[in-house]
Amino acid sequence: MLGLKCIHDIVVNAIDYLHIDIPVALHLDHGTTREACEAAIEAGFSSIMFDGSHLPFSENLAITRHLVELAHARGISVEAELGTIAGSEDGIVNSTVIYADPQECYTLVSETQVDCLAAALGSTHGLYKGKAKLGFTEMKAIAERVKVPLVLHGGTGIADEDMRKAIACGTAKINVNTENMYAWCQEVKAILSADTGHDVNDPRKVIGQGLKPVRDMIARRIELFGSQNRY
Repeated sequence: MLGLKCIHDIVVNAIDYLHIDIPVALHLDHGTTREACEAAIEAGFSSIMFDGSHLPFSENLAITRHLVELAHARGISVEAELGTIAGSEDGIVNSTVIYADPQECYTLVSETQVDCLAAALGSTHGLYKGKAKLGFTEMKAIAERVKVPLVLHGGTGIADEDMRKAIACGTAKINVNTENMYAWCQEVKAILSADTGHDVNDPRKVIGQGLKPVRDMIARRIELFGSQNRY
């Protein structure tokens, strides 16, 4: 593992080298320990997520408050999580969905001053088996009460109309990754399957080709979320 500081430096140098002129966020997703989040803050990440949803509420609140104080002193934003998002991500597996409690959401936000909140309301990490069933009524009620942007994890497989509805209910950050990885894998599989003469033996020749469907997927999501020309 190269470490968080190395990742930070690679991203910063890439922004400079490519003359990127739009805002770029370097975000730690699902930091499940205080130490992991502190390391990302120290490395210079622009935002962190502390996922204390597996902890007792009081402990989740205390660690979130500590991280907010540490991060805000450096101009870094913090995302917190309540409830349980089903599915598997980064080795973390949850078999059930537990909706976030509205009162706990309000207490966590008001007592920590966290910047955004991932309130579990029916979404799932990974590929869905069937149609996603999101709690829009709860989503709107929580958003109106906490007064900070909500975050929707497990965006892959959610219908476009439900994405738009979630945004209308107060969701301002949507995590979508599984579909990007799937698109890359399918493209690379197709290239290798067509290589009946076994001429492709250099991974550098296929890695880049696998990125095209990922770019196309991201472009569609930017348009769907209404994020184009918003910087």
